Amino acid sequence: MYSISKEKILIITLDKGLFIYENNTIKPWNTEANNFIKKNSSLGGVIIKNNFIVLNSVLDGIIICDFNGKIIQHINRKKGLQNNTVLTSFIDNKNNLWLGLDNGIAFINEGSPFTYFGFSYDISTVYASVIHEGNLYVATNQGVFYHAWNNDTNSFKEDIFKLVEGTTAQSWNVQVIDGLLICANNRGALQIQGDRVTNVIDSKGYFGFKKIPVNPDI
Repeated sequence: MYSISKEKILIITLDKGLFIYENNTIKPWNTEANNFIKKNSSLGGVIIKNNFIVLNSVLDGIIICDFNGKIIQHINRKKGLQNNTVLTSFIDNKNNLWLGLDNGIAFINEGSPFTYFGFSYDISTVYASVIHEGNLYVATNQGVFYHAWNNDTNSFKEDIFKLVEGTTAQSWNVQVIDGLLICANNRGALQIQGDRVTNVIDSKGYFGFKKIPVNPDI
């Protein structure tokens, strides 16, 4: 049981999901986090930074959610844990997260400014990345992929990167030039808007773009 406000207590159960105790009543916490826990069972959790809840699961690692039950991060064996059964979790005095697993101990540096995007994201070899108009774009050997991104990092949710339509080929670079998102691709210089190529600037293969310092219009 964890206090998530002055009026609310979160109750975590093994196989019945998550509940909120408020005003002397208990009701299901109908959230993304509850759907995950009902599917994967739970063995408790821990509060981190007074803003997030780490929820241990029996079948699929941990999730980190906000106090509204929105899943912010999902860490499991595909993301580096030794196995998916998390028996206990602990926050040390530097806000690092320690997990007691069914097979060993895992350490997660929650304070790190870096996030590792591994093979679990299915984006192959990445050459460049840029954030533009609410999306994170990555240039890879298979094309450009994008993922929703927000300046409010609390709203970031992990899911699968999607291919930008029209970029399937070796994409060496992706960058913002004068407000336009431009991709250097084997198929040419491509302008991207949202989830698709909107303009083929030139059909020759390109590796990257640089402005001339003394003449920024070129």
